[in-house]
Amino acid sequence: MINRTFTLKSLVLACCLVSTSALAGHISGGEGHGGGGGGDDSEDFVDLKTCKLTDMELTYLRALEPAGQPQLPVPPELAPVYAEACYGFVVGNNSDMALPIDNLGIDNDGWFNTPTGLWADGAFDPELLDLDDDGDADDPGWVYMGKDEGQGFKGAIIPDPDPDDDVDQEYKFVDDLFSCSATVDGTYGTCVNFISGFWKFTPPSTQPELLIDLLGGSFFDQVAVVFKGGNGFAIYNFTLSQLGLDPILAGDIKYEFGGKFDLSQTVVNTGGSSAGLSNISLWARDPFLPTQVSEPGYLALLGIALLVLYRRRQLRC
Repeated sequence: MINRTFTLKSLVLACCLVSTSALAGHISGGEGHGGGGGGDDSEDFVDLKTCKLTDMELTYLRALEPAGQPQLPVPPELAPVYAEACYGFVVGNNSDMALPIDNLGIDNDGWFNTPTGLWADGAFDPELLDLDDDGDADDPGWVYMGKDEGQGFKGAIIPDPDPDDDVDQEYKFVDDLFSCSATVDGTYGTCVNFISGFWKFTPPSTQPELLIDLLGGSFFDQVAVVFKGGNGFAIYNFTLSQLGLDPILAGDIKYEFGGKFDLSQTVVNTGGSSAGLSNISLWARDPFLPTQVSEPGYLALLGIALLVLYRRRQLRC
């Protein structure tokens, strides 16, 4: 079952943030390969429904272009920004969960794009799309971005869709995309063994041309954060839809996002005590075909609006 709130506040983070727990025990993080669904025991998952949207919060954003921009706190008009929805704490055997093979969001390619005991068609039951152009709107659109198993976040791979041609189109998401720290100004690194602290999501300042070719002109309209610890996991979702915003576009300003999390009452061990994280991984949803992308880039407009709000508030102080 999904817990949902529908407020403007919860959507700002969705622009770029991504994260889901790496629940594919037999597939190493960062490879982006594995079985394309099936062969798991997800129908036996037990959702205790103890997660809270306040477990994860966005507190600042920072424009990555031009370089050297300051961190800007979320304006009071929008704060606080919490997750929009969550599953968990989910008890179950996740060691057989499959990562994608093609990793382009196609149906039954990876467990986020496959029916489970938690969702009917794909994670958080998004509007289904025809991403593979087969005439059927049956693709959830979730793309796996990588995993942190204790050595820092390692980016996953989108394999070359046509390995027989002369152009290498394999794409690897950047390492250190998502990181954690015990203090807001501390050293950021692996999230493993944390149960609370501060998080940071830092994408490349510009979208690589290869990723644009693979996913089209639009990138992501929602993201998911899954934390694994103890005998289960919790998943947190962020989406742009409640603000009426378009997905991230190729020309939009990219942002670093940061905030805090406290999973001590949600991610627990078999005795019911808080359990340190054993891994964390990231997914994001590719929402449209290139022909469906519209201009202008509303994410850029949102960022500009936030900067104006913040600066006006400073002038009034």
